[in-house]
Amino acid sequence: MTVYRYLVPLVAVCGSAMAAQPEASVSNEALANGQYRQAVAELRQGNLDQINDPARLINLGTAYVHLGDFANASDAFRRAMYSDVRYDLELADGSVVDSRYAARLALVKLEKDARKQTAVR
Repeated sequence: MTVYRYLVPLVAVCGSAMAAQPEASVSNEALANGQYRQAVAELRQGNLDQINDPARLINLGTAYVHLGDFANASDAFRRAMYSDVRYDLELADGSVVDSRYAARLALVKLEKDARKQTAVR
């Protein structure tokens, strides 16, 4: 069995000149507590700007990964990576990175793990 370790849940969002700071709920308590179905439901709610927020999309992708829904995870990471909105994120490990970079890291990890699983079969 493969154990997935991802960049999120996000601890905080750092303000920057690149974009307005998103609402704090993108760190999503349900995701942090391992309640992935609830996290997906919560992260998909809101207006168009909220549901297309990069931090929210990265967390959504992470929840999908934990549910084994790799297609939707990939889609969420790609949407965050190509978003017109960007800002700095503080990740669970304390590092601060650009939201597009965080999304790219998550997508690369997802694709790498998918290749490993395919090779094992």
